[in-house]
Amino acid sequence: DVIVNGDRMRASVQVNEQVKAPGWMEALAAAGAFHPSIAEKMRELGGVPVKGTLRYVLFLERVVEQIREPA
Repeated sequence: DVIVNGDRMRASVQVNEQVKAPGWMEALAAAGAFHPSIAEKMRELGGVPVKGTLRYVLFLERVVEQIREPA
């Protein structure tokens, strides 16, 4: 869990450190999904989540994003 100024994001993910997608988390933060500090913390994962769950709030709606490995 990451909590900044009352914004909470829960991430239970596996990360592929070989897959890079600069700016993906910042784009969600710019859309209002969560505080930019959370994007910074998620960048520390070192890659892109390839499996797991992200939970956050976007425009007052709770979002549960399931990430599945490609078949």
